[in-house]
Amino acid sequence: MGRTLENGATGQASGKHIYPFHTTSKEQRQDMKQAALRYARQGIPVFPCNRAKRPITKNGFHNATTDVAQIEQWWSENPNASIGIPTGKTSGVWVLDADVYKPEGKEAFNRLMQEHDPLQATRKQKTGGGGLQYFFRYPGFKIPSRNGKLEGPGLDVKGDGGYVIVPPSEHPSGGHYEWLNDHPVVDAPGWLLERVRGKSEQKHSTVHAQELKRIITNGTDTPYGLKALEGEAVKVRQAAEGTRNEKLNEAAFAVGSLVAGGELSQAHAENVLLDAARAAGLPEREARKTLMSGMGSGEKSPRKAPESTLPQSQWEKEVAGHEMKWEKPVLLDDPILPEMAPLPGILGETSQAIATATETPLELATGMTLATVATACQGRFIVQVKPGYSEPVNVWIVVALDSGNRKSSVLIEATHPLMSWESQRRLEMEEDIKHAESKQKTQEARLKSLRSKYGKAEATDLDEIEKEIVELESKLVEVPVASRVWCDDVTTEHLGTLLAIHNERMSVLSAEGGIIDTIAGRYSNGIANMDLYLKGHSGEPVRVDRGSRDPVYLKRPALTMGLSPQPDVLRNMANLPGFRGRGFIARAGYLLPKSKLGHRSLETEPVPQHVLDAYEQVIHTLLNIEPGTDEHGEPVPYVLKLNQEAYQEWMEFSKVVEIGLQEGGRFEFMTDWAGKLPGFAIRLAGLLHCVEDQSQPWVHQISLDTMKNALELASIFSSHAKAVFNLMGADKDLEGAKKVWRWVEQGRFSQFSKRDCYNSLKGTFPRVRDMEPGLDVLEERHYISAAKQQTGGRPSVLYNVNPKLTEEWS
Repeated sequence: MGRTLENGATGQASGKHIYPFHTTSKEQRQDMKQAALRYARQGIPVFPCNRAKRPITKNGFHNATTDVAQIEQWWSENPNASIGIPTGKTSGVWVLDADVYKPEGKEAFNRLMQEHDPLQATRKQKTGGGGLQYFFRYPGFKIPSRNGKLEGPGLDVKGDGGYVIVPPSEHPSGGHYEWLNDHPVVDAPGWLLERVRGKSEQKHSTVHAQELKRIITNGTDTPYGLKALEGEAVKVRQAAEGTRNEKLNEAAFAVGSLVAGGELSQAHAENVLLDAARAAGLPEREARKTLMSGMGSGEKSPRKAPESTLPQSQWEKEVAGHEMKWEKPVLLDDPILPEMAPLPGILGETSQAIATATETPLELATGMTLATVATACQGRFIVQVKPGYSEPVNVWIVVALDSGNRKSSVLIEATHPLMSWESQRRLEMEEDIKHAESKQKTQEARLKSLRSKYGKAEATDLDEIEKEIVELESKLVEVPVASRVWCDDVTTEHLGTLLAIHNERMSVLSAEGGIIDTIAGRYSNGIANMDLYLKGHSGEPVRVDRGSRDPVYLKRPALTMGLSPQPDVLRNMANLPGFRGRGFIARAGYLLPKSKLGHRSLETEPVPQHVLDAYEQVIHTLLNIEPGTDEHGEPVPYVLKLNQEAYQEWMEFSKVVEIGLQEGGRFEFMTDWAGKLPGFAIRLAGLLHCVEDQSQPWVHQISLDTMKNALELASIFSSHAKAVFNLMGADKDLEGAKKVWRWVEQGRFSQFSKRDCYNSLKGTFPRVRDMEPGLDVLEERHYISAAKQQTGGRPSVLYNVNPKLTEEWS
């Protein structure tokens, strides 16, 4: 996914420019200054224009700036001014402008589309006059602004020397400019770039494909970069089904680091990898998101050509001990994970606002808001995937972060609607509870008096007294229990009681992982007590025995968990008796975000009140929905159904997951978790659907768009789950790398040969090829670097050790 934007959309443009494509509300239209400032804060230069779309600055669009003070002054003097953005190299974008509301513009645009492949999915806006504007990344060569030079009048290019008006500006006609999608700004297809360079230019110099490629890459590709790019593209094209997205993410990370190191140009690298992804069968939209996420992460770790590309004589000198250039190692316990984008709608707005206000990873707020929605929905709804197969909507979310990351603050913000709802219900029931308690005490006093009288009464009076006792007991008032939907630190026995009292629905929400110790047997002599949790997750009937008290029978329990333990808790969880073998670990959705400690500004604003109010309204609406009833008057959940397109999309996802369960597949070391991934995705789809249509979610079917959002989120969870299982020691290659590295550390080697390493670790690796995946991992993460040396016989591989890791050994 692309970088997260202030408003919750994602996308990436050329260079530093990230475009915020926000919806345009009436309030936003009334405050153009704030809208202009939002663009400027994203690094996008702006300038004011009048209603006639003319700049009102001295030097027109040449005055465009991101300077806050200047923008404040401009829009204070002209509060209703439209917002202009220069196009071309200045802003990093160019625009294809189609006046499709005019017959000639529509005809020209249709003719262009009929002659060529469809345009890539990129950012698009509707102009105030009804036209369409497609935004593309600036390619590194001049894009002249042209009117009607592509296919005739009504089809223009806004490039160098031009500008466009952007939302929420008002058009002279009275209409408003509006963003039509949230796609990232991408490169234009090659055929379009050829067209916009101009027909007159082409008369003097025909731009052939190879020349166009050289122009797009801006001449920055090095031989090493091109070779590495082709190698990564081959890996993507040859990726087995079920591993394609992961391979693309890995390739994008590797290529992104080379782009940042100056070995490749971004446009060329993205085009090559995107072509490879298409050839592998990945949908373009999915591929683009993965590509941008991986390259964005890779660009944070710049990489240049290693010294091994020098002539052999120079390389031998380096191997002999001369100084090499080393990259910063990617630690073995530091996973490379796709970046999370905000959820759609109010959930995304809320989680983004909480993350920004607390300066915490977005994953933490996202996980806790999802758990909050599940708390509101569980027991009230189920999702029917097809006849005979349904999933409840309660989920377990575990976000692992170390202490000091303001986890409690995030939990408080995310769960505030639950607390406020409980308080409201408690106040509403207060008088009824007091009245019932008083009447119950009176009845109990009368019963006590009757029993005392029974013990002293004559035999002839016993029947009458006994009859009165029985009658009074049958009419004993039951005191209402104040509504409660979540708890924190709770024993398993008491959790069963809470479920029984509160309509078989309860959530365990905590900023820590103490509940794991409780389940593992903290209060039961070390004997794990997890049946209630396992059955509460799946909705199976369960009987809870409570010692001297009557057992509790639950027909359809629904249990949600939202936890944020320290990573060490997850690291040790696999070793707890029964946790993996009985499927406890397999039921949770895991997130393993990077801490922001040490990188915070410590100057933040609180979550906007209107966001909190909207979020609270959604949660309260869902909590106030009473379950349906069957023909016997018993409560039953409402049934949510998928439309056909959503079902097909989910089925395709499930097939990909199934292939990943095979030996050698993506999920081979975590089949217990991945086997439940399609069901988890269904639960997520149900929750997102309920938020979108909170008043009566069962009326409409779950849509394709909602399912796509759920599957995208499930894919993020799958990547994080893989990292969590690595923490638990499930990834054999990573574990092999750790074992080799421990040997290196113990020997304090600055150099070693593969032969010596194998001879020392034969007890761990029966064959050399068993050890090689671990060496590959160490090389990929810049722990070691390899070169072949002739030793008189077969070449032996010698490894140099990154001196950044050996400094403390000296």
